[in-house]
Amino acid sequence: MLTGEATPPLSADRPPAEDEEMAMTLLGIHFDLAGGVDEIRSLEIGRHPGWGLADLVDGIANAMPPKLERLFLGRCNLEVDRLSWMPLGDCEPLFDLPSIRELVFQGVGFQLGYANAPQLTKLELRVGALSTQSLAAIFAAELPALTSLTLWLGGSESDDDDDEPIGCEELEPLFEGGIFPKLTHLGIENTVLSRAFALRLATSPLLARLESLSFSRGTLCRCWSQLADVAPAFAHLRSLDVSFNNIPESELANWQGLAQEVISDQDGREG
Repeated sequence: MLTGEATPPLSADRPPAEDEEMAMTLLGIHFDLAGGVDEIRSLEIGRHPGWGLADLVDGIANAMPPKLERLFLGRCNLEVDRLSWMPLGDCEPLFDLPSIRELVFQGVGFQLGYANAPQLTKLELRVGALSTQSLAAIFAAELPALTSLTLWLGGSESDDDDDEPIGCEELEPLFEGGIFPKLTHLGIENTVLSRAFALRLATSPLLARLESLSFSRGTLCRCWSQLADVAPAFAHLRSLDVSFNNIPESELANWQGLAQEVISDQDGREG
């Protein structure tokens, strides 16, 4: 994680080019201290009190090491920090990194236009609320090698109480199995519609080729009676994560037999 308390804060009056230059300077200093920019394969960038991630995406993209394979933008301690402290903005330039294989975005305000990342195998969007526009952009992206996709769906980021959370209709292109042909792990997390997604996924063409599935941070509490009839559809999974769903003790035994390995609240894993 980058640090630099002595760095002057970014200002709304400073031209964007200077923001990018500062990002490249900060990253350059960090890489020099790490000893060899050309050999860096993985990088995590967290919140800095002097500048926002959204203002620096272009600069970060331009300053990246040529062999970078993994980038985590918005790294933080979720027990202390808030996602709202890390606005992400337009992240399209980061999909263009030539050697990138894993991208993790954590924060709010994730935006994406067109993305073409032929080597990307893992994508995690740990966002406070994923917009339908960005979700559609992900589904339209050229990601032929993608094997792992995690989506935090959340609620709406607007103040409009009439806005509905992302539901099964918006995820239908994924459930139909016509995109991301190599996908073997799916995370549909941080949503109030977990049980609806579980019921739809149980009858979807996609489920048969998944090896692991996560409904972590969801709403599977006291819904076993609704899922019991479709439970056999998940039996082939190597791993099923239902952690942080507040599943009561009386239902845990049912869940534990649902897949080869079931991660529950008792052994939940923080990411």
